[in-house]
Amino acid sequence: MQMDQHDPSDIVTCLERSVQQRSEHCAITFGAQRLSFAELGAAVSSCIDSLRASIPHCRMVGLHFGRAPEYVIAYLALAALGVLIVPFDDDGADSEIAAEARILGIDAIVTNRDIDVASRMPVLRVRATNPDGGPIPWVTSASFAGRMRTTVLSADDPLVLLKTSGSTSRPKRA
Repeated sequence: MQMDQHDPSDIVTCLERSVQQRSEHCAITFGAQRLSFAELGAAVSSCIDSLRASIPHCRMVGLHFGRAPEYVIAYLALAALGVLIVPFDDDGADSEIAAEARILGIDAIVTNRDIDVASRMPVLRVRATNPDGGPIPWVTSASFAGRMRTTVLSADDPLVLLKTSGSTSRPKRA
């Protein structure tokens, strides 16, 4: 097995290959909910359209979700758009999120929570997924058609600003 044939260069290419080669296999399990790779691909495409319409021209976007399918869908859509992703802690207070977002210069936040960032920063709120059933945001009956790639990043372009563990001081973004 040659590594270059099975090691996609980025996360979006990996998803596109999975959609093509494993379309009916399970990609996400969330409680009683299941999403195939085909459904995930279609949801990411739908999310890309939603993000373009709701928060256009963003270069850095915060994600504030719990463990839910909409987090994965939004993350992959932002990656396809070439946006720098800033995940926030599940249990972060609104005031902490707003302060950090201002310091970092985040353009918008995508969330399934009712948060108040007390600024002019756009907040795209999506309905939270119920693990026992019901609709998952951006999942439609439409099938995935075409490529998701909208921006090509180089190997040196950052994709995510994660927090350090804070083992020697307060956590920092790296």
